[in-house]
Amino acid sequence: LDATNVCTPDITVITSISYDHTDLLGETLEEIAAEKAGILKQGIPLVLSQQAAEARESILRIAAQRSVPVVEVGKDYLFHPLDKSLSGQSLEVWLQEAVDGGAAHIEVAIPLLGDHQLENAATAYAALMVAREQGIQVSDSGIRAGFQSVQWPGRFELLRKDPALIIDSAHNRDSARKLHKVLQDYFPGEQVVLVFGASEDKDIQGMLSELKPAIFKVITTKSTHPRAADPDDLVKIAEGINLNAISTASVESALTEAERLANGSTIILVTGSIFVAAAARAVWMAAESEKNRTAIGK
Repeated sequence: LDATNVCTPDITVITSISYDHTDLLGETLEEIAAEKAGILKQGIPLVLSQQAAEARESILRIAAQRSVPVVEVGKDYLFHPLDKSLSGQSLEVWLQEAVDGGAAHIEVAIPLLGDHQLENAATAYAALMVAREQGIQVSDSGIRAGFQSVQWPGRFELLRKDPALIIDSAHNRDSARKLHKVLQDYFPGEQVVLVFGASEDKDIQGMLSELKPAIFKVITTKSTHPRAADPDDLVKIAEGINLNAISTASVESALTEAERLANGSTIILVTGSIFVAAAARAVWMAAESEKNRTAIGK
């Protein structure tokens, strides 16, 4: 069902698979992976991120049927973290089979935060190496520059550092779990005022359950998307797992209430939907632009 099937690619890439869109893709990871593997074309290489066992087996089975060469991160290409801060992180990536032969590895820095972004970076590097084998000219210096300059708005994006205001596009249980892990890594033990909106077909209780250990207060809201869940319904779900929650009519009013509750010291996190993250980012950018215009006017 993937729209990329209108293309015949040079390389296909499948990143980490989790439960999402189960009404369309299947109820198990094996079924979802089989649907994702629909992008595989006869003989065209696949770069595969690390997967749960059942997802990996499903993809490799289809790859074998279509004579697809597979390069796996975690097996063929390995990586490990180097340094990290709120400004970004660095990692080392290398080709496993060439280690004993002394093949060169690469160290790259990325502005993105979270362990999952290290795996994404390693996957991207592996894809570049397959492209290089196909004759595409890309230098190590070009790769380092590309990784260093990457931008991914709405992915644990720190709009303000002190006090922290973070937006993230987590919209299923697995991504919420990863988001909580990043919070613990960079803001250990700190409490969060959560601005939360989600599409009505998502595992809302699952997402809130994963974030619950860090949450001080939930402010529910909604984007203008037609599938957006009603904020009052979100409050009921939050209260059902013993979270303190209130509803607001818009993302802008939710951010205003979050600032009041945070009182200059508590982290504000906006998540639950790509649409809500985008709306919050737009509200914040507009407010900052207005502040700058006012300052210039003075």
